[in-house]
Amino acid sequence: MKSPLIHLLVALLLAACARGTAPAMSSGDNVSPPTPGMQIVPQLVVGLAFPGVDTAPHEEMSLAAALDLKAEIEDEARSHDRDEGTRGWFFHGFDDRTLSFFVGRFHVRCEILGCQDYVVERIVDVPRSADAMRQFDVDRTVALYEVGVSGVRGGMTPEEVKQVLGPPTSTMPEQYFGSFRWRYDDGTMILFWSNVVAGIEAR
Repeated sequence: MKSPLIHLLVALLLAACARGTAPAMSSGDNVSPPTPGMQIVPQLVVGLAFPGVDTAPHEEMSLAAALDLKAEIEDEARSHDRDEGTRGWFFHGFDDRTLSFFVGRFHVRCEILGCQDYVVERIVDVPRSADAMRQFDVDRTVALYEVGVSGVRGGMTPEEVKQVLGPPTSTMPEQYFGSFRWRYDDGTMILFWSNVVAGIEAR
């Protein structure tokens, strides 16, 4: 016989699904399929999803115009933090020619379960350059995937990391399913998100 708590949880999940979609676990939900050569960057936020990122229109924009738009959105967010409809700016991905960012509007999809979205309106594509990466503060993120640390790069699987560094000293689980941290004796810490490397801290 199911307990009242289980009945309540089932009812809440059904109610959330009735509102449109099941509760989101992270930015891993609703991630657009990468275009050839495009590295998609995870958002690393539990409980927040980005519906529409796979269908939002792309808009090419100059560095100056994109920086102005980002500043406008960040000013808006500071004044109306997490209000319904407040816009957010997010780094989406990159390739050898382009930096991609998306703009989404905040939406509380399910207050009881804490399901929150940024509904993506458009993806802004900016010409890639060292100056652009620096001004958008994404140079270290790009370097994680293209250069890496101690032979480990973003996007590598646990098996690939073991081939480089060997097995970890300890494993610490994170809140999001498929996410955990490996720690090594030298203090190196590796974050896996959806079972691929998403962050490295080296000592």
